[in-house]
Amino acid sequence: MQIGIVSDTHGAADLLLPYLERQGIEHLFFAGDFYQDGEYLANKLHVSWDGVAGNCDFGSESVREKLMKYQGHRILLTHGHKYGVKRDMQRLLYRAQELQANLVVFGHTHVPLCEQREGIWFINPGSPVYPRLAGHESFAVLQLEKNSLAASIVYLYP
Repeated sequence: MQIGIVSDTHGAADLLLPYLERQGIEHLFFAGDFYQDGEYLANKLHVSWDGVAGNCDFGSESVREKLMKYQGHRILLTHGHKYGVKRDMQRLLYRAQELQANLVVFGHTHVPLCEQREGIWFINPGSPVYPRLAGHESFAVLQLEKNSLAASIVYLYP
């Protein structure tokens, strides 16, 4: 299953459409900040999606955290602001361990990340509009199969 991972679009979802279309996305994970952009992208791409609200989704009734099971993987989807991810990943790691997740998808930092810590994969797609730390506009792609996963960061302007 080819999954697009997007976060922190801040109202600029249209910018991502051609890039996601080229990736052959079958499902979308949206990790918050402008939750409605996740729904918009999924509708335009004609794919199913899972999303959570972020710290900029004021008044949103959407969930802030979701534990999902896909292809035998336990996936924690969260924006990350409640776990202090701009400082460090420790609280998010503890939460993933508590939930027995083997994959965490989060946003908030606007800095792309794809790494494994203590046997748990952490993927942050960065931001397609407001990258931080001298980064570039980005999203992520996850190839998820039973008992395997492969993830990569995709830069909009390489």
